[in-house]
Amino acid sequence: MIWMIVGAGVLLIIGSVMMLKPSARDTRLAALRLDAIKQGLQVRQFVWQPDARKTGIQEPLQATSYSLMRSGQPQPGELKYSLVASKGWDTDGLPAGFSWHKQGSAEDAARLAALLPALQDDLLLLEVREHKILLMAKEREGASAAAYREFMQGFL
Repeated sequence: MIWMIVGAGVLLIIGSVMMLKPSARDTRLAALRLDAIKQGLQVRQFVWQPDARKTGIQEPLQATSYSLMRSGQPQPGELKYSLVASKGWDTDGLPAGFSWHKQGSAEDAARLAALLPALQDDLLLLEVREHKILLMAKEREGASAAAYREFMQGFL
């Protein structure tokens, strides 16, 4: 009987220690985000709220955002255009599954289509400002901070 109590106590201690370890996914995301910071990207948790009446996009997005600032510019500047991977009313020129939140040009849509395969991840949101690019992606396995940075530099 005592051996069963000791065995249960040992299992309880081992189980508690195992619960403290980060999962493989958490470890992978921490490495991705640390690599992004080392490459000069700003990494933040972000909730993006769409204007449903204007665009037809209903769902807010909550994910990690990666931002790249144009060197020497302290302020992000005015929003040029933004697009989201969601069903909306304005999809002119965009790849399937994307819609404009703030309309860009046909050249902007073509640039997105050309750069999207190099991202190596699923794009959720892209905001292009005068001096700042904001990207939200799904952070899938195989995603890299270098690919995020290269993708965003294509819009500066």
